[in-house]
Amino acid sequence: MRSAHKRSRKEACGAMSLSVDSRQPIASVRAVAKHINKGGVCQPTASPIKVAAGVLDTRSDLLAHMLTCAQELWGRCAGRNKEDAATLVEGLKSMQQQVDNDANLRAVLESTQSRIQQLEVQLRAMQTRSALETQVPMEVTPQRASAFCITGKPAVGETVAVVGPDGAPPGTTQWLSGKSQEGPWLCIVGAQRSTYSPDPDDCGKWLACRVRTDALEVLVVAPATVGGVPEDWYEEFQEMSEKPFHAFKVVVVEHNGQPAARRGVCDLVVDTRSISLCKRGTFKPLYSSVVCGQEYKCSMQVCGARGGGDAAKQGVFLVIRKDSVWMLACKSPKERNQCIMLIRTFAEARYETLTGPT
Repeated sequence: MRSAHKRSRKEACGAMSLSVDSRQPIASVRAVAKHINKGGVCQPTASPIKVAAGVLDTRSDLLAHMLTCAQELWGRCAGRNKEDAATLVEGLKSMQQQVDNDANLRAVLESTQSRIQQLEVQLRAMQTRSALETQVPMEVTPQRASAFCITGKPAVGETVAVVGPDGAPPGTTQWLSGKSQEGPWLCIVGAQRSTYSPDPDDCGKWLACRVRTDALEVLVVAPATVGGVPEDWYEEFQEMSEKPFHAFKVVVVEHNGQPAARRGVCDLVVDTRSISLCKRGTFKPLYSSVVCGQEYKCSMQVCGARGGGDAAKQGVFLVIRKDSVWMLACKSPKERNQCIMLIRTFAEARYETLTGPT
């Protein structure tokens, strides 16, 4: 009695239609093939395919393979089985069309996401500029005394200096930058010596120096805007930016405001994700307290040295963490500015805008 019940139940199942589950295509195609060989009826479901973007390409390839196998199966079948196989082929074609539609939708979404990320970068840069521009301008007397002047070429890789009537440096100075010859002027934090070496971020801006003496206070403006990075330097920089990392030979001048112990030449390794200060020719940290591979964060700072005479042309001021502040000396002004540009470029690619102290 029990065996007869099982047999009747099995026959009833054989007469039922079998659904092709798009969420489990491998199991479905095996079940379909087995069902057709037994003479069952197959009817694919009309539910759409919903797959994650990460496996969409794999799922599309799988469906293409399933469709090929189903078409071969259709060619070997006859009669009712051939009709069922044809139904399977049409169902798989519908599934494949849905996957193709999902792939097109993913491409649109990725394009939109990329655009949103670009807008976020632009927004952060605008916020940074807005924060700087809304600072209270430094109080300066509009008087310009012909006895004071700025000498030197205002350009990246060069040094400018402010001199007094007798050609000597004046007493108290503060360098400023502005978008026009008339200002408004913003303080360049830390640039309080008589000389200043422009940073790549100064390109196209006007430089000025506020001079205070016992008798007067004047604003001395440079004769021209800061010139851009030399073309050959920039071409080398572009080649660097296309590689995953670059190691600059540097000497540590100061660490956390204190003269650094003499350690010779070391490597400042700048890669697409992080910055590392390492022993020469290795990826070992220069100091036991220094962790290699500090990922880019908006709290980091990088700029050219803002003082120190002609040597500032080779100096890089770098803040990796609050407890990790460095003054480094590069081999040449060219490497100093390429280093600053590379760090800022890699950081911006990770949606972090790095500047000097503000």
